[in-house]
Amino acid sequence: MGKIESIERHEAYCHQDQPENCWDKLHCGRTPGGRNEKEYGLCPTYLAEHLSGTNRGKAGGRSCFAIDGTFTQILTSSIAGFRRYSCSSCPQLRCIIEQEGKGFTGRRGIRKTAA
Repeated sequence: MGKIESIERHEAYCHQDQPENCWDKLHCGRTPGGRNEKEYGLCPTYLAEHLSGTNRGKAGGRSCFAIDGTFTQILTSSIAGFRRYSCSSCPQLRCIIEQEGKGFTGRRGIRKTAA
């Protein structure tokens, strides 16, 4: 499966009691040993340990929408036909918002944490 197909076939399916990190849900392959690690490197969400616990995620796995350099951002900036994939239309973000409810930490709260 190619790097783009994994995003195209992704369907939002939220389990209220099972929050998943973006790399588990979207299968980007930018984790250690993943199929896209050599070409694109490790995803900055995977490396953002300081965000562990935010939106009940490991590292930045449920804060991906606030972290520069994610796989979706690479696609939107480098492949003209895939500009429709933005964080605001990502099913993973919709899942996170739905699962976290009033406890959701958005971009502004995450950036304060990083400062």
